[in-house]
Amino acid sequence: MGMKLIEHIEVGAGGVLSSTFSNIPQDAVDLVLFMSARSSAGSTNDSVLIRVNGNFATTNARLYAQANTIGQDTSRPENTANGSTSNAFGSISYYFSNYAVTGPKMVMADFAAPTQGSQPWLGMVATQMTVTDPITSMEISEPVLQHSTYSLYKITAD
Repeated sequence: MGMKLIEHIEVGAGGVLSSTFSNIPQDAVDLVLFMSARSSAGSTNDSVLIRVNGNFATTNARLYAQANTIGQDTSRPENTANGSTSNAFGSISYYFSNYAVTGPKMVMADFAAPTQGSQPWLGMVATQMTVTDPITSMEISEPVLQHSTYSLYKITAD
């Protein structure tokens, strides 16, 4: 198996409201998205929304840890927001299996989002996406600040 970069996005001055990967090639097995980002929200953490082929995945199961609390809910991965520790960026990775076929698709994510003090958000998310068509585009709908990065890779069978 090999991992090949499809596209890398680095957010410039002023930040952006969203970032999009278009025309995703259909010649691989799986996709991996790595994010290092800081939301421009005024809170200490912010949920990350990803729109695949114009749709949001709807069924989530999140396991998380913050300080001395471990729990589960149906939320999305958390990212570090602008109201948090200065110059800290959250780290999120997504794994999309069988992205180029028609049929059910699973996505898994893990995240680490530093926040004020000693209470970072750490967790994992797994969901079966509502999208059944091959994944051809992906929009990250989160306002982020300068120096946030997104890297999309394809996993090949060779």
